[in-house]
Amino acid sequence: MEKTENRHLIYEKIHMTLRQRIEASDLGPGAVLYESAVARAFGVSRAPVQKAFELLADEGLIEPAERRGYVVRPRDTDHVNAGQASTRQRTSADHLAMIAGTFRSSRPVATWQRIYGEVEKELAARAVFGRARVNEHEMARSFSVSRTVAHDALIRLHNLGILDKDRQSRWFVVPLTHERIRNLYEVRRLLEPAALLGAAGLLAENELLAARDRIDLALARYPNLTVDELHDLETDLHERWIGRCPNIELVTLLRPTQLQLISNKHMLGAAVRLPDREPFLNEHRAVIDALLDDNPEAASRALVNHLLLAEDNVHARADALRTSPPPPLPPYLSEG
Repeated sequence: MEKTENRHLIYEKIHMTLRQRIEASDLGPGAVLYESAVARAFGVSRAPVQKAFELLADEGLIEPAERRGYVVRPRDTDHVNAGQASTRQRTSADHLAMIAGTFRSSRPVATWQRIYGEVEKELAARAVFGRARVNEHEMARSFSVSRTVAHDALIRLHNLGILDKDRQSRWFVVPLTHERIRNLYEVRRLLEPAALLGAAGLLAENELLAARDRIDLALARYPNLTVDELHDLETDLHERWIGRCPNIELVTLLRPTQLQLISNKHMLGAAVRLPDREPFLNEHRAVIDALLDDNPEAASRALVNHLLLAEDNVHARADALRTSPPPPLPPYLSEG
C-alpha cells in the first residue's frame, strides 16, 4: 500500500495521466474504465485510483457507467450523435498498460514489494499448522536481496500480526489457532460495525451500486472466480469502506485484524477448494442493500451476522487444512 505522504502525488499523477489521454482522444467518448483494472495497470492500490476518478468526474470528463466503472463522456466539441454517445467499450488491459507505462517507469518499486507477495503467501499458509521460526538472513539469501530488504518485508508482516518476535528478538510465525480466530472475530464484531456506522455517510450511492453490480456478476460466475477476485470483493467492505471511518483511532485498532482477510485469501480456493455455496457474497450484498436504503443501523446488523457466519467458515477451513500434510517449509523457515 502507498505511504500516506505519497498518496497525494500518486493520485494526482494518475489523474493527470488519464486527463491528458482523454483530452487527446486516446481515451475517447464511451471508453469504460474500471477501478481495479486501472489500479493493476498503474501498479497501485485502488485508493489513489478512486481519488483520481473523483477528480475526473468533478471535471466532467467521466461519469459513472450504467453497471459499474466509469465511462468517458463526449465533449461539447465532439458533436457526437446520441447513438454514438451510447456506444461503450471496455478499455483493454494492453491499452491501459500503455497509458500507464510512463507513470510506472517513473515510479520505482521498493525491493521489498517484489518479494512481499511470495513471503506473505508462504508465512500465512504456515500459520494454520503452528509456530515456525523465520531466519531473516536465510530469507535474504533465498530471495537474493539484502538483509535490509528482507527486514522491511518482515516488518510489514509483523504489523499485520502474521509474525512476532520472541525474547531473543527472533522472528516467528504466530500460530492461527482456534482461540486466535475466535479472538480476532470478536474484535471485528465489536469494532467493524461501529466503523461502518461512521463511514456510511461518506459512501457515494454510485459506488455502492457499482459494488452491488460486481457482487451480482460474481454470483452469476461462481465458482469460476479467482482467489484474487474474491479477495478484492471482500476488501471492498472490510478495508476500503470501513477504512473511511473518520475515527482514525478506531481504524488503527482494526488494522491488525486484516490478518484474517489475508489468511482467508490464502486458504479459500487455494489450499481449500471453493465451497459449493458462495462464501460471503450474499452477506455483503445485504450490507450494501441496507446502506442504499439509507439504513446504516441495518447495515451494521447485517455486518455482525456476516462476521458470525464467516467465523464458522474460517474454523472449518482451518480444520480441513490441518487434516492434510503441511506444505514443505521454505529454506528460511524451521519448526518451532
